[in-house]
Amino acid sequence: MHRRLVTLVLALLAPMAAASDMRILAVQPTVLFPNAEPLAQVAWLDVENTSASAQRCEVVVTVDGAARGAAQKLTVPAGLSRQNVLVPDLGAPAEVAIELRADGSVLARHSQPWQPQRKWKVFIVKSSHQDIGYEDYLWVKQKEIADFIDVGRRLSVPPPTAKGGRIGYRYWQETLLFPRYYAEERGELALRELIDNAVKPGTLPLAGAVNGAHTHWMDYEELVRFAYPARRDYRDRFGLNLDTVAIVDNPSFSWSSAQVLAEAGFKYAVRFGQSWRTGGNNDYASTKLPPVFWWEGPDGVSRILYAWRSHYRIDFWFGHTDRSFADMGDLGDRSVQQELVAIQNGGKLGPYPWDAVLMPSYKDHETPLWDTRALAQWRTQYRYPDIRVSDPRDFMVYMDNTYGAELPVLRGDLNNFSADYATIDPEAQGWKRRAARLLPFAEGLAAAAGVNAPGFTLSPRDVELAYQRMHDFDEHSWPTSPPAGPVHKFNAQWGKRLEGGRALADAEAMFGRSLGALAAQITTGSTRELAVFNPLGHARTDLVFAPGEVPPLVDSKTGAAVPMQRLSTGETVFLARDVPAFGYKTYRIADGPASAAPSPGAPLRAAGNTLENEFYTITFDPASGAVTSIRDRQLDRELVDPEAPYQFNQIVHVSKKSRESPAGKNYAPKTGATLAASAGPIAAEIVATFTDAKLGDASVRQIVRLYAGTKRIDVINDLRHVGAL
Repeated sequence: MHRRLVTLVLALLAPMAAASDMRILAVQPTVLFPNAEPLAQVAWLDVENTSASAQRCEVVVTVDGAARGAAQKLTVPAGLSRQNVLVPDLGAPAEVAIELRADGSVLARHSQPWQPQRKWKVFIVKSSHQDIGYEDYLWVKQKEIADFIDVGRRLSVPPPTAKGGRIGYRYWQETLLFPRYYAEERGELALRELIDNAVKPGTLPLAGAVNGAHTHWMDYEELVRFAYPARRDYRDRFGLNLDTVAIVDNPSFSWSSAQVLAEAGFKYAVRFGQSWRTGGNNDYASTKLPPVFWWEGPDGVSRILYAWRSHYRIDFWFGHTDRSFADMGDLGDRSVQQELVAIQNGGKLGPYPWDAVLMPSYKDHETPLWDTRALAQWRTQYRYPDIRVSDPRDFMVYMDNTYGAELPVLRGDLNNFSADYATIDPEAQGWKRRAARLLPFAEGLAAAAGVNAPGFTLSPRDVELAYQRMHDFDEHSWPTSPPAGPVHKFNAQWGKRLEGGRALADAEAMFGRSLGALAAQITTGSTRELAVFNPLGHARTDLVFAPGEVPPLVDSKTGAAVPMQRLSTGETVFLARDVPAFGYKTYRIADGPASAAPSPGAPLRAAGNTLENEFYTITFDPASGAVTSIRDRQLDRELVDPEAPYQFNQIVHVSKKSRESPAGKNYAPKTGATLAASAGPIAAEIVATFTDAKLGDASVRQIVRLYAGTKRIDVINDLRHVGAL
């Protein structure tokens, strides 16, 4: 009898002893939802089993005190382990309790507040970041791009036709440089076949930027022509409606480009940056820029949906491999959890209330390599996160349709992170900029000449080629990592500098033809006349700069003498009043000296270190020759920051020990300048000149000029023999 009693007591105590062997140390909600019904969320259960053997138990989940779902079977090994537990998908915050039970007894219990989990959609972008020619010669890059397109096509699958279907691997073509080079290598017929059977079905999606160009370098018309190939040419030739534009690597979008692109019909703009050109400031922590927002143009009306990531090589990893396959799903789970929780909590991209994220995941000149088994395995196992390898446009469309009305609206310019690129070859930069201004003028003159001479026109192919050369010049693959080797030197000379020169030669030739055709239609009678053309769509009063010396002029309409002045730079300047929109005004060349002409504005003053007209008072530092003050007399406002480390228009030589090193020195000459002031009826200027041994005996000439009756400041800098560069 006594022995039976002992046995009974031990039997009653066994469940209580087992309870002390099991502890729930932590419960971590995850972003993972298995691909099963009903939809449930994976929670990671950290358990300690202090017994010597594995314990079989059931998991019971309660939500606000009520049991939800069937009990889950679990075997907990001895020691510490992490177990997957399913928590019902919640639509509202609740208190969730998790119990481990065995034989009707509670072995361990944990309770904590629970938030509904987002159903993440991850849009991975795969491509090969390409440029016109940086790491290799131009013709090698061209062939490489064409080859990569063929390989990417073999790997890619078309998107599903069913709405909401899941998307397989797709090779994204960053810019129109891809099909352009494909046509150069394979021919026009091969390109058309590619577009019809791969681009249009969505197998090889295509973005609409001409190339990865510095849009901050472009005038308005050049920006318009940057949009033209995608929005007009590819629509007319191939029936494509390319409404997404992307810039990748160091350049960026200018504020004016946001307006131009929106007006051209683009809906979406995407920028994938990089870190080495930005000094570590190309992230949310530094910029405080939302990852997705509506970008409103300067006109206050045009908008484009804009998304950005700090790099194009984010490497979002879910267990996949490129060249071989191994089951690393458990490691992929952890990686996905870590990445998405960091975004969800605002630690990586700032406040992020959305359930979709864009993940560019490729590198420079990446050969398309992809093992689809890991993605198939992920989709078999998980409903969410819904990982898809796709086109940035898919993400933009989802954000537009799902969150468009609540996304923030921002105005203003963005940091292009590579402003110094414009100084790599300033002479060629000047050629390109002159071409960008001259070519639209030539087109306008040709259109006007064609009204009365229908047979006259500029070749559309010549115009197209000139703009292509400008855009190739603006493309970002300039050599910036010294020492430059033969590849960099050849590409910079042939693909950049000479393209800027060719663009200018093209523009000047077309301008000459157009001007000659229109000038031949102007009737002047027996007198010689000078015609001033206005290529803008509104009447205009503005300054005219003519090369060399111009004889005295008389307004052909009013008979009044025209005030003129010869400038220190050799040009002659005068003010042309009321030139009609898209038209011209003539001035008669006087046979003899013209009568004295009044100044077009209040008197100008240039004396000592002060320059002044009715709009501005400008003060110079007599020692450095730089500007210390610009006072806007109309606004009664100082425009120069007196606390700035350098003066306005002061030359600064920046010398760093390495590409991104903060170590180094800046040098700005502070003495040695000579100021020369002069004023006439049209313009007043102060010229500062000096030479500096620390700049390699550089000869520097800096002109600041004001005009009578015109609110405008011209700054002209001429640097010669800069041995330090």
